[in-house]
Amino acid sequence: MLVPPRFAGNPGGSMSRVSTAFVMIAGASVGPWSGDNGWRVGATAQLVEGGGGGSYWETSPSGHQSDGTAPESLVINSLDPRVVAQSLVLLLATTVWNEEVQQALLGTTNVETFEGRRMVANPWKLTAAMTQKLSAALVPEIRLGIVRLDDDCSLDAEAVAHLRTLGFTVDEFLSPVPAAL
Repeated sequence: MLVPPRFAGNPGGSMSRVSTAFVMIAGASVGPWSGDNGWRVGATAQLVEGGGGGSYWETSPSGHQSDGTAPESLVINSLDPRVVAQSLVLLLATTVWNEEVQQALLGTTNVETFEGRRMVANPWKLTAAMTQKLSAALVPEIRLGIVRLDDDCSLDAEAVAHLRTLGFTVDEFLSPVPAAL
């Protein structure tokens, strides 16, 4: 598939890139029988960092949220914790893609549909008002689970705090770290 240059996805490049965080995207609730702690993962994303080409999110839709049209990756414009959180909100919006999110994003310079797949501009820009609007549309529908895979992960405590300030429910899970030999 030929992709317009400003909507190119994964920056590719260096083999030294590693996944530093894993994000699970699930419905706000599984059903009345599961309480608030049940999980049914609808999509996943991993934060890929290292190398010289910049950091990016890589998505893997699955289950009930797998419509095959979400972007495969989204470049992170800056490693400032607010921008990392904003990039995840934009990724969530293009993955969940409910009616309210669709109306907010289509027609902006950030997201277009190309050959049936949503594409995110590189670089993208979200205003604080748009971040709030997208978050307000997403918060009632989803919750997030985060596993940090590296101590130097850009999805740090400050970025997670920003997501929580936007209203997201975020559960953090411990990553087993092998003991030093």
